[in-house]
Amino acid sequence: MQIQRTAGVVLAGGVASRMAGTPKHLFRTAGGETLVERGVSLLIASGVSPVYVSVRAGGSPVPPGCSEPTRLMEDLWPGVGPLGGIATTLALLPDSLGRLLVIPSDLPRLRLAQLRPILAMSQRELDRITVAVSCSGIHPLCCAIPMRGNRRIISAVLGGHLSVRRLWRDLDAVPVQVPDGGSFLNVNSPTDVAEHAGLSLTA
Repeated sequence: MQIQRTAGVVLAGGVASRMAGTPKHLFRTAGGETLVERGVSLLIASGVSPVYVSVRAGGSPVPPGCSEPTRLMEDLWPGVGPLGGIATTLALLPDSLGRLLVIPSDLPRLRLAQLRPILAMSQRELDRITVAVSCSGIHPLCCAIPMRGNRRIISAVLGGHLSVRRLWRDLDAVPVQVPDGGSFLNVNSPTDVAEHAGLSLTA
């Protein structure tokens, strides 16, 4: 069943500074999907619509398979990290959408089991951010954000307050307990890629 009035975005705007210039969202899984394609598929499977991909302005490549019907969002505030991508998507979303489900592109083991509790809680807490928490800690980039709070997030970016974790705390985000099972192990370096079964360094 489609979650009403909820859009989704995959954050894929990193500069790949630790990946020898290869954007990590272009690494492929054993099934042949890139990480960003997998993220898009996961959001679609969760029932949210439309789905966006947040990319850095002027040059974060995204596979053609993600361009339609997925919408690309180029950073309005480049170089400020993931909060810039979140703020950009919120700024450009139509007012008819109620909330935004956010995931990063570098979690190859993320599953619907982690997203469903966030979405369910967001339907009850309409005016608050809901964020994933597991036995390994808080995961601030796996969250649902109400559109009503977008101005506070944009103001934080404009003011240079760029820590997502701190901002969610200041905005009294609701922690949502989700299963872990290694789902939040992310890809941050070529060493991480080698440790994730099914990933390839081939873009």
